[in-house]
Amino acid sequence: MIDISRQCLARRNFPAAAKYCTGGTRPGIVGCIVSPIWSPLAFCALRHREPPRGIELYFANLAAFSSLLSSPANCELLSRAERDRADLMTSAQARRDFTVSRILLRSVLATRLGVAGSALSFVLSEYGKPLISSAAGQPLLHFNQSHSHGAWLLGLGFETAIGVDLETRRTVPNARRLAERVFTDTERAELTAAQRATTEADSEDVIFLRGWTRKEAVLKATGSGFTWNARELQVGTGRGIQRVSLPRLPGQVASVSSLDLPIEGQAAVATLSTETDFTNSEFFLVEA
Repeated sequence: MIDISRQCLARRNFPAAAKYCTGGTRPGIVGCIVSPIWSPLAFCALRHREPPRGIELYFANLAAFSSLLSSPANCELLSRAERDRADLMTSAQARRDFTVSRILLRSVLATRLGVAGSALSFVLSEYGKPLISSAAGQPLLHFNQSHSHGAWLLGLGFETAIGVDLETRRTVPNARRLAERVFTDTERAELTAAQRATTEADSEDVIFLRGWTRKEAVLKATGSGFTWNARELQVGTGRGIQRVSLPRLPGQVASVSSLDLPIEGQAAVATLSTETDFTNSEFFLVEA
């Protein structure tokens, strides 16, 4: 593991966060990390912003970080279970994406918590959501990640559980059949209306994927995944922020918002809080 404090002190020209695509009611990318994410240089400023609050989001192209796999030290950040899981994957791309995403995940969490990446220990919730092991004595930090065809999205929640979802595909041949299973009546009506739209932005596939990512982000935030009946959750197929009642958790409400991405695709973030200020959340574009 790289000596974070020493590397940070050696770097004096750390780039200031630059506006990327903010505005409106949705969170956009507000910072650009141009140092490799596994290098502590990229997180020098982040480590000293205490106390952390709200949420942070990180986006990366996994293929750009393939060189990470050539270093045994980076691969050794992963647990034996993670390495075994990667070894069982028959697709080279799937194996690469999984391994790189785990290295990036451990690097971000380690830097934000001030621990070694290899020291992080994870446990699974009742329905399989990864959590940082509380037995390790680290500060409470919620996280969730998603990757799709080489694109990676990570969400950190410092005060509440978080869920993120990302889809880069542009067509969904079975969208209507899937919608019958997971969309509410209102959401299906919005999808039907999209069939008559003439613009690419309002196409049926875009509307479906936007609603799907919003739905899955909420389910991932709850930790339940699709063990819940997704049709019970009204998340909408628009882009804006929406509060979502959770029938399986009486009295609790989730918040969800769609995200702007630097690539073609749909993504969403959700928290188990009505106080999350998505418009001021920070979204970092991570570049190798």
